[in-house]
Formats: sequence, structure tokens, C-alpha cells
Amino acid sequence: MSSDNRPTPFYRKREDRIERDSNSAKSLAINKKRIVLINILVVFAYILISVRLLDLAISQENYKNFNNQLLTKYELPSPKTTRPDILDRNQHVLATNLRVTSLQINTKKIIDIEDSIEKLNGALPRLSKKDLYKKFNSKKNYVDLARHLKPSEEHRVNQLGIPGLDFHYEDKRYYPYNNLASHILGYVDIDNKGQSGIERHIDKNLPKNKSIQLTIDIRAQHIMTREIKKAISTYQARGGAGIILNAKNGEILSLVSLPDFNPNTKKRRDIIEKEKFNRAISIYEMGSILKIFTAALALESGVGSMERIYDVSQSLRLGRKIIRDLHPKKDNLTLEEIVVYSSNVGASLIASDIEEEYKGLLKEFFIRMGFLKRSPVELPEVVKPQGPKLWGKVNTLTTSYGYGISLNPVQVTTGIATMVNGGYLNQPTLFPIKEKKGKIRKIISEKTSKRIQRIMREVVANENGTGKRADVPGYFVGGKTGTSEKVGINGQYDPNLLMSSFTGIFPYFDPEYIIMVMIDEPKKITKGSIVTGGAIAAPVVKEVIKGLISLLDIQQKIKHYDNLKASNHKI
Repeated sequence: MSSDNRPTPFYRKREDRIERDSNSAKSLAINKKRIVLINILVVFAYILISVRLLDLAISQENYKNFNNQLLTKYELPSPKTTRPDILDRNQHVLATNLRVTSLQINTKKIIDIEDSIEKLNGALPRLSKKDLYKKFNSKKNYVDLARHLKPSEEHRVNQLGIPGLDFHYEDKRYYPYNNLASHILGYVDIDNKGQSGIERHIDKNLPKNKSIQLTIDIRAQHIMTREIKKAISTYQARGGAGIILNAKNGEILSLVSLPDFNPNTKKRRDIIEKEKFNRAISIYEMGSILKIFTAALALESGVGSMERIYDVSQSLRLGRKIIRDLHPKKDNLTLEEIVVYSSNVGASLIASDIEEEYKGLLKEFFIRMGFLKRSPVELPEVVKPQGPKLWGKVNTLTTSYGYGISLNPVQVTTGIATMVNGGYLNQPTLFPIKEKKGKIRKIISEKTSKRIQRIMREVVANENGTGKRADVPGYFVGGKTGTSEKVGINGQYDPNLLMSSFTGIFPYFDPEYIIMVMIDEPKKITKGSIVTGGAIAAPVVKEVIKGLISLLDIQQKIKHYDNLKASNHKI
């Protein structure tokens, strides 16, 4: 039997089987490794594709949300109360809140301080590296880096992707009309706390979660501001002020002080003191406008009458004090003419008669008018008036024509309203009067009030009246001039430093509005020119009234009374 035909021993079969099984196991192991590797590659490829798709989606639609995985968007809890919107009488928004972004640093999350400072300084150059280094190394967990970022600044910082930088949202006060009502509204600091004006008043007196409406008409405010600016520019004046007051209830429609400021200014130190100074509520010796009150007291007390004659041909000498007129009159004047021609001598004679008949009555009258206490208008910066320390004869006589007593324009405007509205003293206010609160003080009679209306009309209508430049034909304007010398650097009255004012009423027979304009230190623009209240401020009041006629829709009332002019209306 050949060896090739011999049967395979059983042990060889077993070895072959073991070898075949071993080869199969090796093949299976290799296949498993291949499958695992393929799965890993598939998963890795899936991850790469997913990341790429996510990157594309982010870059095209929502890159900001992706960056915020590194740059946390942190929103501080909303305050329980926010500053209320401030509206004018016609619902125009004067002050509101804008949502703005500020930047903080979480010092515990910063990885590379030097690199972060370098990048952040490049994105926000206004943040110095020195300040950033100090803040990045602070022991506090959270440190403010920048407040009220512009959108472009927020975008640049967002792109840096620096861990540890946090955005947070807060409110920023915004004033849509910029400078226009700045001395009324005031401004807030960077933490939204009121610093002046109504903003400060809100913090102390009013709820902070409701809209607040003022009596101001922003359109009237614009007219007043525009006309005073023209006068300041023409006469190179230091500044000016203006007020429009409702004679019936004391509501203030306009309150202007120039120079003014922009409350939107980011750095409050940019608002220099002369711009923050509110002339409308600061005190001055107001001059001849006070002759109205002297005349009213004489008529009310019975000491004087419309026809009584006074000799004003000579100056008055009281010790070292000499009282004289700017334009002396050689003739005798009636009480009415003393006011119309604005005679200091005449006003002093009237006051002297009052003092002889009722000692201390002029002081008492000024007290009743509120002239010796702080005006109640809702502005924290209101300056308290100053009267004579001793009301002797000289001081009593000088106050009769507006010297020796310092008042603010709001007080004077309110006082004139009292003189011509039937004698009722309404407190000046910047908030709408919904109902009468308490008893309104009656200062003078209806009869005396009518006489004062007539006198103030004559100041404007008389061809020799000091206020003739305020007349608006057909609209029955009345008024009174005021010109006073200010104290110079030597402590003496300086004839070159004048406060020129005019207070107008219209229509005079039933006044709706009191318009007061004051120009501070106007300069003579030509040789021989005059810068008195009648020459400087009266024309401004005229232009303001012309602007108000269509704005306040009083045309119908004027037409109703047209017949009064034809009948030479007398009271």
C-alpha cells in the first residue's frame, strides 16, 4: 500500500482541525477590529460633519449665541421699579429708558490675563491697559469694566471670545428732545439716580413705576427757546430765561433757561456749571415789574386811586440814597402813568403814602404774595428769595420799584397772574391740576385786578408806554417792563450790567397766559442803543405770543372780544 493512500492518523486530523479553528479565530478578530475601526471612523466623520454644519449655521444666522458659550450673557435681575417715562401735556415723551449693555469680568474664569487685556484694549481703546490690569487682578469675583456699551462696542467684544467676560443688561435714561427741556427734566447719573430737576423730584416724591405727565407743552418750549436764543445772540447776552404760565391755574407750559445742556451727555462733568445754572428759578433784583404790586396795594388799600396825582419832577433824597428816574418827567403823573412810564420816583411816593397810612403793609403784602419764602414749584434747585433784613423807610421805598429784594422769575410770573386773574394766588406747578386742592388764597379784589389789567394794557398800547414793542395788533397784549442794574465786582451797582425783562399778559381783559422773558446782561450793539426791558425783552415776548396764537387756539376768544377795542374798553 502506497504511503499516499494511507489513512490520516486521528491525531493529525485533530491538529488540522485546531489549526483551522485558530485561523478562523484570527480572521474573526481581524474582522472585529476592522468593524470597530470603521465605526470609529464613521462616528468621527459624523462629528466633523455636524461641527461643520453647526459652524455654517452659526456664521450665517446666529454667531452671537455660539460666542456666548464662551462669553456668557448674564442679565442682572430686573429692578422692582424702573424710572417712569416723563410726558408733556400732549403725551410727547420727554424722558424714557433704553435697554443697554454693560461689561463685567468674572476674575475667577480668566485664563490668560495679559492676552485678555491686550485684546480687550484693542476692542475698547477707552479702557486703558493700566485700569484693565488693576481690574483683572481684583480680589472681587465680579468687576465692572465698561457701562453702557454702544452696539458696535458690544459686537467687537463679543468677537473676542474671552472666557470670563460677562455682558449684563440695564436701563439708560434717554431724552428725545436733548437740550430742549433740560432745566425742567434735569438728569440722572450713570446709576439712573436723579441729580436735578424733575428727575430728582421723582426720586423723592413720586412712584417710580408709572408714567408721569407734566404741564409742559414741548411746542411752546421750542418757541420760547428759539426766540430767547435769537435775543441772546443779537445782544451778546450772558444768558436768558422765559416762562409761560396759565393765569387761571398756575400750570407752567414752558420754562426755559439758557445756556442749557444735553442731559444725554455721557460724562456729567461735561455739563459745566454755567449750563446747569437755572436762571428761571434763581433770584435777581427784578426792577420795575414790582411797580405793578405797589400800584395794586395802593388801589386795594384805598391809599391811592387811578386819578391821584404825584409830583415826580424831582429826585428823592433819603440820607445818602438818591432815587431818580432813567427818563425824568417834568410833569405830574397819575398812579396809572407812573406804571406806564415806569417812574421810580413815582413808585417811591406811592410806597411812602402806603407806609404812612399803614406801616409795614408793603412787607405784609409781599409776605402774602409768597415773595419772602421759597417758591413751591417742583424743582429742587429753586433758590429762596432775599428781602431786606430791616424794612426801614429806604428799603421799603426801593422794594416798591424792584431793588433791595431778590425774587426768581417764576415768583414774579405767578405774582403777575394773581394781579390779573381776579386776585387769586395759584401755586405754580409742573404737574397737571386735576382738581382744586385746599383753599386758594384771595390777594386782591376783582375790582383792583381789573384796574391792573387796564394799566398793563396801557403800558403796551400807549405810544409812550415802555412796553409798546410787545404789542401784537388785534390780540390785546398787556405787560410791564423790568430793568435793573446788577452788582459789579466792586460791590456797587453797575449801569453796564443790566437785567432786562418783560412780562406780558394776553388777552389783557381776561388773561389766559402770562409770558415772562428775561435777558441777562445784554450789550449795546451800536453806539447810543438801549438795552432796557422794553427794548430787548418786549420784542421777544411779542414773537412768543405770535407763535402761541395758533398753537394754543385762542383765536375764537379774541374774536369774541373784538368789540371791546372798538368801544374803547374801560374799567
